[in-house]
Amino acid sequence: MNQFVKIRSSQSGWVLFEVVISTAIIMILLSYTVPILIQSKDHSTVVQQRLLSLSWSEGFKDNVMAQWQSIVRNGCYSGAESIIEIGQFNSSQIPSRIKNKTLEKGSDWLKGGISGQCGSTQTINGNEFEFDSSCQWKTNQTVLFSHCEAEYQGWVSQVSGARITVQFNAIQPNSLGVWPSGALFRFEPYVWYVSKGKNGHAAFWRTPLRSGNSLELWSGVKKIAIYPMLDNDSDGVLDELSTEYGEYDRSKLNALWVEALVTFEDCTNAPSFPTSQYTTFRGDTWSYQSRCDSIIDFIVPLSVL
Repeated sequence: MNQFVKIRSSQSGWVLFEVVISTAIIMILLSYTVPILIQSKDHSTVVQQRLLSLSWSEGFKDNVMAQWQSIVRNGCYSGAESIIEIGQFNSSQIPSRIKNKTLEKGSDWLKGGISGQCGSTQTINGNEFEFDSSCQWKTNQTVLFSHCEAEYQGWVSQVSGARITVQFNAIQPNSLGVWPSGALFRFEPYVWYVSKGKNGHAAFWRTPLRSGNSLELWSGVKKIAIYPMLDNDSDGVLDELSTEYGEYDRSKLNALWVEALVTFEDCTNAPSFPTSQYTTFRGDTWSYQSRCDSIIDFIVPLSVL
């Protein structure tokens, strides 16, 4: 009987020893696998955030393309309305409509007019001119009429269904009594810039230069740099990528090159992520965290009306 008890006691001791050894092995394995699993999860989160950040950046790019591709060149004539201006955040030439706004430090602004909308070819037969249009017009909207000898500005005096009445001041027939033919289109001047958005983050804005409310176009845009791509001799070949601020004639402007620092706002920056540096084409330095911020650059081609 005593021998049986000893055998049972010995077996229980071995079982307990095996449990202790097994537990120790499991703990050792967990000490290796848990950090690996956590690291894998963190890596997956980073990859997901970067993909979302890339998608966010592409959305901003599409938004800018849609805005600025309408800054068209008006064919063979360049008038006062055919000028765009690029300036710095602290420039003395900031348009009066945004002088009371705090522009993002180190970012550019662009002043120009969207003038390709509702375009059509017309022969003007007087300073008060009527035509039919399926486009949406409003009274008091600015209108440009352009041909190779001159460009005239007018306004919409009346809208009656599809019938549009436009008023000009100084259009005259030529010496043979022939009224001019050319392109007639709506003209809306704006200034685009980066400033604090409605949620407290920097955002891309557009403000009409004459009247109307500012519109926040894209949140999460920290900085933007704008460079004109010029065709100085009008031969269709790019001659110059300028870094200078100032006014440019749209007849010589083939495209705009844009550099931007964009952040994905739903992303959380980690202190362990190092700060990166980016040098713009002008030589300015932008600091950013690559986990949530992205540097993008793209070309906005400008069309000819």
